[in-house]
Amino acid sequence: MRSILITGAASGIGAGIAEELQLRLFLMTLLVWGVARLRGATPPPWVYWAAIVVAALLFGVGHLPAASKIWGLEAIVVLRTLLLNGIAGVVFGWLYWKRGLEMAMLSHFSADIVLHVIAPLVAGAADETAREFSESALASVRRVRRCAEHYRGQAEALGATAM
Repeated sequence: MRSILITGAASGIGAGIAEELQLRLFLMTLLVWGVARLRGATPPPWVYWAAIVVAALLFGVGHLPAASKIWGLEAIVVLRTLLLNGIAGVVFGWLYWKRGLEMAMLSHFSADIVLHVIAPLVAGAADETAREFSESALASVRRVRRCAEHYRGQAEALGATAM
């Protein structure tokens, strides 16, 4: 049970940081910035909402591999994964737009802790479910590490070219 707490917390922190950086800070900002450049003016609110929806859909798509490992990839699983993660993605996107990246990350982390730590503890997760979750969480942590290494390399490259 202790491993569920540790793995769930690590996975929640990693996903809260990596996914919010990728989907909100980079993708949403890029989409809104692109429209602002094309229009030559501050974009209206619908542009922000469009960027939020695009990022939310990609957020849902990004969760399909994990869902398929657990339940298979039937139409209802795809619909459920896109819908539920899309709703969360819209909330995280709105928070990023109105309250900042830190609030989007904090809400994402909080949702992951409820879903992946508290719920399994309350439900008394079976050993097999805990093992599958641990493997999935470890894979998430590895993805976060690769992402951090990638951005660290890009930052170092930019620092070298700026000199």
